[in-house]
Amino acid sequence: MNANHTLRALRESIDLSMEEVAEEAKVSFRTVLRAEQGYPLNPGSRRRLSKFYGKPSEELGLVPQRQRKRSVTSQQGQVDVTAGNAGYLDWVAQEQYYFDLATQILEMAAWEYQWSSDVVQSKIDELRDTLKKRNAGDISRRQLIMLGVGGILLVSNPSVLVPEEILPFVQQNIATCWKMSNGGRDELTHARQMVSSYMPTLTQLATQPSPHQKTAASQAAACYGLRSLLDYHLENLVVAEEDAKQFLHYSKLSEDPEWIVRAYVRYALIAYYRGQPEQALAASREANRYKKHVSPAVRFSLYKEQATYEAQIGLKDEANATLHLAYENLLQATHGQSRAYVDTNLYEWALWKGTTHYHLGEYKEAKNMLESVDPLNPDSLLPERVRTGLLNNLVFAELRTKERDLNRCLMLWERSSEGAKKLQSELRLAEVRRAHDRLALFFPHEPGVAALKEQII
Repeated sequence: MNANHTLRALRESIDLSMEEVAEEAKVSFRTVLRAEQGYPLNPGSRRRLSKFYGKPSEELGLVPQRQRKRSVTSQQGQVDVTAGNAGYLDWVAQEQYYFDLATQILEMAAWEYQWSSDVVQSKIDELRDTLKKRNAGDISRRQLIMLGVGGILLVSNPSVLVPEEILPFVQQNIATCWKMSNGGRDELTHARQMVSSYMPTLTQLATQPSPHQKTAASQAAACYGLRSLLDYHLENLVVAEEDAKQFLHYSKLSEDPEWIVRAYVRYALIAYYRGQPEQALAASREANRYKKHVSPAVRFSLYKEQATYEAQIGLKDEANATLHLAYENLLQATHGQSRAYVDTNLYEWALWKGTTHYHLGEYKEAKNMLESVDPLNPDSLLPERVRTGLLNNLVFAELRTKERDLNRCLMLWERSSEGAKKLQSELRLAEVRRAHDRLALFFPHEPGVAALKEQII
């Protein structure tokens, strides 16, 4: 890397230290040091230094050579700029931007923790290897870069990070982690590790007065919200409840009504799973205080589950009215929603409407609703954690119908058991065990039912 002598000479001509430039330009000291060493900066840092010195980025030597030319060199080779490949060029530039940002975070951590040059180079090489990988499902290589470097935030001192550079980086990662939560055990585990790595930085930024405090609080709420969902699959309901409390705490710090409602909804859901429908309904009613200030997507997330709690404690009229509200808001939410990680889909609707019918004693309606999204189809786009929930509830509903069929009940149970074991979800495995107990109750003398117990020990 060639040093930027132009930038250094300009700083010395106005008799300022790098620390003074950093303070005046509102960038980190490390950014000034990197700039004078000739390292690439992200666009935000380039703009601030350009404004401070009163000169264009190109004149200061801050724009990388690859951006000045009519061609660009990616990790895969050089691409000429023509009308036919302009979109590809933009894609390469985006990848390069995130690679540069990831490298900058690595080097800031190295400077703070005195890593050797060999350690830094090995981590940068690892990032390059990640860039060369093919897509993993819906996760692009650019997102893989962001995930790959996310763990650096776990050990980085927030005081050496620039919030306006880091927060957008984390925001996109959170959305990516939410997509990963629709996958299998490995995806759930990786998503939990990633959101956990952001929490030390976000919680510190969220509790310190600054222009970025509410943004950091909002992202901290998002992380705790996602982790609380993952907890009751990967850990247990006690751990999930603790994260749900933090979810509520940071949502209130963010002063964002949508996050506050979502936090109450999550807290209610955990109470429901713990067999406490009255507490679940109380939390839902707290969320209702903010319903006028949130989007249809968030109201749908509230009503679809609240109906189940009302049904479970015998409030039939209220449950049916709440189901109607949920459906109305689902229809409105299809025209746009405010959060990429708010569930507004027919899968969630089928699961919770079916569960509500079950608790109302309407078992045939419950069965039809749960089957409506075809959870037995392995090629459907159902999230694994939702698919297994649908299958477990189908077993309960099938057993309660007048025309219950033993072979179908056994088939449904085996499919739900396979899914729960593959997902290794503590919550779904507990449901599978309860479903087996119901099978044994309805078919007490069937050897096939007794034989199934060995599969879940």
